[in-house]
Formats: sequence, structure tokens, C-alpha cells
Amino acid sequence: MKTLVIAQTQVEGYHKWDKAPKRFEYLRNLHRHIFYITLKIEVIKSREIEFIDLKHQLERAIETCFPKKYHKKMMKGVLFGSNSCEMIALEILTLMQMEYPKNSIKSVSVYEDNENGAEIII
Repeated sequence: MKTLVIAQTQVEGYHKWDKAPKRFEYLRNLHRHIFYITLKIEVIKSREIEFIDLKHQLERAIETCFPKKYHKKMMKGVLFGSNSCEMIALEILTLMQMEYPKNSIKSVSVYEDNENGAEIII
């Protein structure tokens, strides 16, 4: 049996797909999503990692990996640039592995609007 501690957060953000094929050319422009981000870490004992601390560290990791902000008229959020959900998840995973070297991070997932996305499973 394994026990996972799970932290979830959501951020308003903007990204684009520079080389989108013709049928998805509208994705070449910067567009908005609510990105839902989940981190799962294996633990051995109860309260080994506090949920609230983990969520705050996840949020700091997002800010560290993607420090640029997007502001235009009434729109604002994290600027993910040309990063896909897969790339965002990998950046967060890489940084979080430095924060929790002795714990086993099992996955990081990033969803656009809580519908479609990517998950990296270790």
C-alpha cells in the first residue's frame, strides 16, 4: 500500500502554440485558460508533509518557474509563453524535486480549464 499527499491549485494564465498546424492556427495567439495544477508525493507516515505547506510550495514553484505576468486591460495572469501543459508540468516537477529530494514525487498534472491537459508520472 502507498500513501500520496496531494496539493492542487489553479492559476489564471496565458500561453500560445507558436507552430500550431493550420487547423489550430488560432492557438498561435496568446490565449487565456485557468490552469489546474496537481502535485502528488508519496509519504511514509501521517503528517510527514503538511498539505498547506505543500500547496504553498507548489504555488511558489509556479511563480519561480514562470515569473512573468501578463497584464492587458482587464486581463492578467501568469505568462506561460509558448509552454504546453506538458512543458509546464515538467518545469514544476524539476523544481519540486529539488524541494523534496527524499520524498518520491509521483506526478504533476496541468489541465487547461479543468478539461484537457497533461500528467507526468514518475
